[in-house]
Amino acid sequence: MKTIEKISTENRTELCEADRLFLPDDTLENILRRIGMPVLLYDEKGLRERAKSLSLIPQLHVREISVALSPFPEILRIAKEAGMNAVCRSPEELQIAVAAGFPGERICYAGLCTRPELAEILCELGATLLIGSPLMIPERIPDRVRLLCAVNGRSTFRLAASSNRPTAGLTAEEATVIVPMIKRRGVRDISLSVCPDKISTGIGALSQKADGLIRLSEQISMACSAEINGLHLGNGIGVGYNRFKPAPDLAAECEKLEQVLRTRATAYRIECDLTHSLVEPSAIFVASCLGVYEREKQTIQIDAAFRQLAIPQFDRYRHISLLGKNGVRDRRVTDVIGTDLLAKDWFADSRLLPAAEAGDRLIVHDVGCCFGEALESFLVCTDGTIQRIIPGSDYFAESPDER
Repeated sequence: MKTIEKISTENRTELCEADRLFLPDDTLENILRRIGMPVLLYDEKGLRERAKSLSLIPQLHVREISVALSPFPEILRIAKEAGMNAVCRSPEELQIAVAAGFPGERICYAGLCTRPELAEILCELGATLLIGSPLMIPERIPDRVRLLCAVNGRSTFRLAASSNRPTAGLTAEEATVIVPMIKRRGVRDISLSVCPDKISTGIGALSQKADGLIRLSEQISMACSAEINGLHLGNGIGVGYNRFKPAPDLAAECEKLEQVLRTRATAYRIECDLTHSLVEPSAIFVASCLGVYEREKQTIQIDAAFRQLAIPQFDRYRHISLLGKNGVRDRRVTDVIGTDLLAKDWFADSRLLPAAEAGDRLIVHDVGCCFGEALESFLVCTDGTIQRIIPGSDYFAESPDER
């Protein structure tokens, strides 16, 4: 959390640049009058441009989007058109991915697969199954499998699986036992994945993760003469943590990754979850200021509760601005609070914001993966129209007349 002294040294010009939106202020104001607040707005043009740029990174052979973090069929279709694969963690998410048009071979199922009928569906689709524990191996296995391994920052593997957390990740010894077992049951394609813990998300370098997985791959190959086809470098890629430690440069990280791969004789298929890189910067959350209180700091209360945004994954920093005041350089140390008085309803602490007044529109940037409770979501289409979007689970629950 930033202190008052630390945040007051930030460059005002940088803050003004970060306030920029994908819509002109007057256009956004007109949209808000029509649809109301609080609201989540996605930018279709930005999504398509970002998806295209991610598809041009040569080091990443397989790029994925998480259905859990972006369950809107309209956004999933944009990712599909850009050649991305879908990651599902439940049968409902699998249904959403299929409805969005993803073919079975471009779907990875990362949830528990203990029901025989679900395993049959995955085999018929030709989907990839993620295995993160010896307890997660079904009777019938698809012919493509991804093993979830626990790795720390020094590229050494540790015991992470437990009875109450069966998806925590495989150790090197467990992976060495599982690989020949699933090979005998017809699996032809095996990839290794990084366990999505605090260390192995966007903080770590891609090259560091790849080096750890390559070491494990070589260990498995020597122990049981089995070929590892792919390396999945985890999720959280593109996540920034604060103004002083922004998201890493994905292109630069991929260049380091290529240098690591050149030193190895085996050619691996590189896979990566890019949900945050694609979706996060493409949406804003807008709420109205109910009141402004002046004490030691300026305190803004907005007409929304923090639960309406999903809990920010990886404790990500998100920029906040006031609509129509992005050019104001005179800023005050500000707290932003919500309407839930029974919980710690805190949107921001000690941010530099212009002087606010009741009725102002407060904007939280980069919240594409933060849809939450009872929050209206809209897509700003490339032709200028506004389309209401709903999560796939709600879409299937509604009748055609309600959509």
